[in-house]
Amino acid sequence: MILNVVKELVARHTKAELDAAIATFESSLENTLGVEGKDDGEKLSNLLAASAIRARVDRGMELNQAIREHSQRVRSILSKPPAKK
Repeated sequence: MILNVVKELVARHTKAELDAAIATFESSLENTLGVEGKDDGEKLSNLLAASAIRARVDRGMELNQAIREHSQRVRSILSKPPAKK
């Protein structure tokens, strides 16, 4: 996730626009919003983060707090040990 890219997406687009861009990217890899990123995975990560953060902002949360909560959620997921098979 590139924080500056995510902040710009949150500032410029609605949740619906971000979700539509995610759906298009997932189905065809078309980058309708011109999202920056070194590869498709980073571009999708930026879109997904912006959508989640935009949802929090739309519910009245300040942008910096929304970013902080999203980052904490991602870190908690990534820090879990792998599931046993």
